[in-house]
Formats: sequence, structure tokens, C-alpha cells
Amino acid sequence: MNLLDKDWAFFQAAVPELEDYLLSPVLFWPLNLRIGYPIPEDLNRLTLGNLLLAQARLNAHPWPEPQHRQLAQLTQQVQQIREHWRANWQKKAAQEIPTRLNLWKQALAEALDPSATPSSTMWAYQVRHRAILHFLFLEIPAIEPSHREALAALDQRLRSTKPLNGFLWEPELQAAFPPETFWFLYIMP
Repeated sequence: MNLLDKDWAFFQAAVPELEDYLLSPVLFWPLNLRIGYPIPEDLNRLTLGNLLLAQARLNAHPWPEPQHRQLAQLTQQVQQIREHWRANWQKKAAQEIPTRLNLWKQALAEALDPSATPSSTMWAYQVRHRAILHFLFLEIPAIEPSHREALAALDQRLRSTKPLNGFLWEPELQAAFPPETFWFLYIMP
């Protein structure tokens, strides 16, 4: 199953549960199979970051008309829920940021370990934590300064050790993730 197929299955399963998720105290919401779509094992937990990243990737892909229509409907549902539950939405984003920062810090330590040889597949998966942080930061009007500083330090560490040398994800997504903003997606291990 490729990246976009995984995102599609996740998004279809996640959107119907989004409102319940926003109203719960749970950060990593287990998705159920009530709608009958197989959910990839690595995306079986709904978080706001997973949802935002999947939505961005799905919206970047030129889908055939039936899937495009369905994606537009799901995206509209997300927007309506976001507007209706704005405070809960921002609270979830703020709650997820420290967790994603820790995951990104661990992934970066592994990738930059001189004794390790990370695979392209594993790195492409791990760098999604940095992409998720990008989207989560956009959802909160005032980011904790310590979170912004921690991310800046991690970014500096990566930039100082690895050159930009190719796009990690499917080529058709590249236009939606320009290197000026998503530079971390252009670093191969």
C-alpha cells in the first residue's frame, strides 16, 4: 500500500470520528473499522497532526473525479468541525506538539547517529513528525516559546549535517510541498 492509499484509508476512517475525538481527553484516538475500510497499522490512531498531514497530501494529488468529490466532501466536514469546535481543535493541537517534538527529536538522533544507516523508507516515515509539527504550529495562535525554540534547535541540527538532495515522498506531491517551506522533505538519509 503506497503513501496516498494509506492516507486515503486513514482519512476516510478518521473524519467520521473527528468530533468525538475533539471532545475526548485522548490524544491518540484508536480508529475503529465501523465504516469497513482497512486502516494501515502505522496510521490506526487519529491525532490532529495525522489528520492535517493526510489531508494536505491527499489534496495535493490529482484524483479522478469520484475520489476528488469524496475528498472535497470529507475536507468540508473537517472544516465545519474545526470551526464548530475551534477551542477543542486548538487544545488538541497544543497537546500534540510536545509529543511530536519528542518523536522528532528521537528520529533525528537515530538518523544522525554516525553508526546508523537509516533506510530511505524509515526516514520518509520519521520525517512526517516534522511535517506534522509544521501543520500543528499553524493551528495555534500563540505557540509556547519553548516549543518554537526546541524545533528551531532540531532544525538547525538537521540543516547543519545534511544537504538537500531529493524529495522523499511521491513525486506528484512535490509541488504542494515546496522546498522553501518543507525543506526537511528534501533531505535523504
